[in-house]
Amino acid sequence: PSTREIARIEFQTANLDGGLYLTGEGDARQLIRVGQDGAIYNWGLFAVDAYWQDQSTEVQAWNVGIPETPAESWALTIEGRLLVSRRIDNMLYLVTRYAPLVDGLLPWPATDEDVAANRALLESTPLTDLLPDVSRDDEPPRNLVAATDCYVPNEDYEELAPVPAGGSLITVTAIDLEAPGNMQSICLNTFASGYYASRNSLYLTAGNSSDSTYIHKISLAGGQPEYRGSGEVPGYLGTHNPSFLMSESGADLRVVSSTWDDGFPLPVADIEPGPEEERAAAEQEEEELDLGRHFLTILRENRGEARLERIASLPNRERPAHIGKPGEDLYAARFLDDRAYLVTFETVDPLYVLDLASARDPRIAGELELPGFSTLLQPLGEELLLGIGSEVARDRPIPEGVKIALFNVGDITSPVELASQVIGERGSHSPALQDHHALTLLESGARYRAALPVSRYTGAPGPFGIQPEWADDALYELEVDPIAGSLTLVGRLISEARSADSHYPQHNLHGSRSVLHDNAVFFVQPPRVLTGNWGK
Repeated sequence: PSTREIARIEFQTANLDGGLYLTGEGDARQLIRVGQDGAIYNWGLFAVDAYWQDQSTEVQAWNVGIPETPAESWALTIEGRLLVSRRIDNMLYLVTRYAPLVDGLLPWPATDEDVAANRALLESTPLTDLLPDVSRDDEPPRNLVAATDCYVPNEDYEELAPVPAGGSLITVTAIDLEAPGNMQSICLNTFASGYYASRNSLYLTAGNSSDSTYIHKISLAGGQPEYRGSGEVPGYLGTHNPSFLMSESGADLRVVSSTWDDGFPLPVADIEPGPEEERAAAEQEEEELDLGRHFLTILRENRGEARLERIASLPNRERPAHIGKPGEDLYAARFLDDRAYLVTFETVDPLYVLDLASARDPRIAGELELPGFSTLLQPLGEELLLGIGSEVARDRPIPEGVKIALFNVGDITSPVELASQVIGERGSHSPALQDHHALTLLESGARYRAALPVSRYTGAPGPFGIQPEWADDALYELEVDPIAGSLTLVGRLISEARSADSHYPQHNLHGSRSVLHDNAVFFVQPPRVLTGNWGK
């Protein structure tokens, strides 16, 4: 196998936060690039509305039906900074944040007179000037969204605390890639820090200071974003592959969340309303019940009232068993049909299997403890689960190498580790631990092939004992035999190795990808593409 450059596309800006999408077939094949005109330069200003002013998101499309001669076909510029993008079939969805820039407005009013001047200036400003614009190619800008399609917090709504919001707007825009002039947008005056998309819905999460997280549901039916309601779950959504902490099933959203404080006793409201005396007694009972740190919550859309109602949660009074041991953090989650797989860790790795067959009565069905932990769980068919994480010794919770484990979860009550491989020693790392795109899978006959990049370290004598020392960077190739229950390391494609002249890697594995095609292996480590044969 080999590669050669056949064409080159120059981007107007270098920032590719939104990524690349390849759509269409034959002559209609398009390459879509989503980016923005600036990078985050000061995390301390992230929560300040002024930080989001004067920023834009760019969408560019090239016709690549003939790969050797790509031709730019259209481009869009949207006011507002890109938060996330998703593509579903021929629809591209963008979530952006916009803060208006009004000439003469004082960002830090110091006196009552300053506040009054700001109010007067805003009241005299046309509403259209406070909304983001969009422009296509060389056409004049127009409003991205109408004011009547914006949602603001309802201060009279008594069932939830006021939704956190500032002076900026979150916009959700749907772009038909076959007819980019057809755009539909809505906006919400809220914060957004997490995102999950199914084929039918987009969910935005926003942390609340009262140790809970708000979730807003946007329907994507017919390529028309539509606000459908909001709900609340306890705690926060973690940082280890957070996209996998939510899963939609019909009208239900399943969510895994955590609280900061170990052993925090969190009351859970009744699912079914009852007489006021019974409700008070139940609340008192739940306040006395330690429900642990980690929770599963199932929210169901109530379209009539535009909200997401909690219909079930774990733990609860009838099923009080904790998810995780005291002090353990949540490292991985994965939903598959009517099951959820969760990994918690402090010194050992408990793998929990949750039975979600009954949406109103979820339960912990099985549990497995073993050294190490996984941050990425990948189902292989219905009975196997591949875990990517770190090896950890039982006597000390320090990562000692990249661990790939194969689990049999066919018996939901008794998960079993069938095999494992550990690559490298302390200091070894793989981008797949944080980014699932770094793991490549190919079903090959009755087997599975898996490839992931690893920066491998080994122990070397140092002035303070054995110290980690970089050895090499490579794409590791593994095969899974479901019948034999085996996980075999069959080869690796080395990109660079330690030498007398090079003690540290010269290229970064972050953002690297691999492609498996028959027996050919392509390892993309920008700006290079390495090639090889499988298992060599």
